[in-house]
Amino acid sequence: MVRIITVIAFIVISLPRQLFIGVGLLLGKLFWTILPKYRKKMSVKNIMDALALNEKEALEIAYLSTKRFGKMFMEMLLIPKLNKENISSYVTICGKENLIEALSHERGVILATAHFGNWEIAGAALAISGIPLVAVVQKQTNSFGDQILNKYRTCAGIHVTYKTNVRKVLRLLNQGKAVSIFMDQDAHRDGIFVDFLGRPSSTAKGAAVLSWMNNAPIVPIMISETEAGIPIISLYKPISPLKTADREKDIIQITQQLTSIIEQQIRKCPSEWFWLHNRWKTQPINKIDFASEVATSPENFRCN
Repeated sequence: MVRIITVIAFIVISLPRQLFIGVGLLLGKLFWTILPKYRKKMSVKNIMDALALNEKEALEIAYLSTKRFGKMFMEMLLIPKLNKENISSYVTICGKENLIEALSHERGVILATAHFGNWEIAGAALAISGIPLVAVVQKQTNSFGDQILNKYRTCAGIHVTYKTNVRKVLRLLNQGKAVSIFMDQDAHRDGIFVDFLGRPSSTAKGAAVLSWMNNAPIVPIMISETEAGIPIISLYKPISPLKTADREKDIIQITQQLTSIIEQQIRKCPSEWFWLHNRWKTQPINKIDFASEVATSPENFRCN
């Protein structure tokens, strides 16, 4: 089946550009059409609550957020065509010097990111451009889907490991790799509560914990699009490890800082975030669970 999908992908990416784009738009509309009603309702409610919008405005953002998956899927099929010579024609990388500087300390780097823009293209572009990238991912419940995703990731030069294998992640970090970790999904009772879009949100603390344990800098990374639809990867200035006598407070502060960066980007371009995930499913049992510390975000690197 994987080979069949590969052949289909080869045919699709050989289409004329306008037809290729048209297929992506059609797929995006199809995704919205087949999306279960409860998912649409949940995403609209979350958008209304998070951004203080009315139902009509929230519905438009939910639609655009879902429709873009058609284009994302088509762009992912392009990954086998990408190489060092042509990558700059497909993706713009801003602030790469920030990541290079962080890697120079030889303690590894944590790339804190989110399901924003086309995150698969972001990872592929960094790996193809020479960054020793490790993607720490959640294993998909559908084994076929998991196999396909990892096939495209590895063909770009990304080392894929599952987030359950903490020892392997630490070993790769010690080898000086750039370890990519997603920060924007509900972490259930394993997470810590920080403020995200005005609500307490259970958030993965892996990035902060790894930084604390390994003295590794954190480089936030986001990918967005220009008005012309060109993906732009922004690599922020490195955040130095925060390591005081109060380990738990350090982890809370860094996690809030990283979460605030993601929030800023969502407020700027709300339709590019993955609203279909039930981000606020887990709520604190009592007020003690909610970390009220809000750290100041580092200077955002912007493309001129």
